[in-house]
Amino acid sequence: MSHAPTQPVLTQPVLAHHQAAPSHEERDGIEAGDALRARVHYLVSQHHAIVVQTQFADAKAAALMTLSGVVALRVPLPMGFRPLELGLSGLLLITILLCLWAIMPRFSGKGLPAQDRFSWLALAGDTSGTWDPVRFAQTGDFEAMLAAMAVSNTGGAMVLRKKFRLIRLAFWCAIGAILLVAASLLRQSGGTTP
Repeated sequence: MSHAPTQPVLTQPVLAHHQAAPSHEERDGIEAGDALRARVHYLVSQHHAIVVQTQFADAKAAALMTLSGVVALRVPLPMGFRPLELGLSGLLLITILLCLWAIMPRFSGKGLPAQDRFSWLALAGDTSGTWDPVRFAQTGDFEAMLAAMAVSNTGGAMVLRKKFRLIRLAFWCAIGAILLVAASLLRQSGGTTP
């Protein structure tokens, strides 16, 4: 029974490329194998950080959406034109929709760079049969694998940036809703009706 290698398999052209001329790592006293492992570690760590931050963004959006939903259920529906209640209901609805939009997956698969061979979307979306993911993992050029990881990380980071932008907008709407609740409570304690 053979075991899968734990280290990446380098093809001869890649090894020759790294042995032909000293890289800046070798000039700085770092061996080529150590530099390659450092690059892989960097990209895998970056990918892990993006995944964790994406989960954190989804959890924040879910918590804010739940809180907004609870507050929305406690707010009486406005009868007639009551600006505070209408404004509060509108802000809570916008907050919930922004949070839902932040959580909702948005990978379409269109416009994926050709060198993306690392993301699940690239693996699941290749129905043309133009590349074999198993073969690529076994015999692919190491530099192409690094590029695929970097491209996938870039795509994940762009999705994460969109999520946090939506969550930031949702938080501003929630702050507006809190201010309207405070204004409503002040009016009620003063004995006036909005």
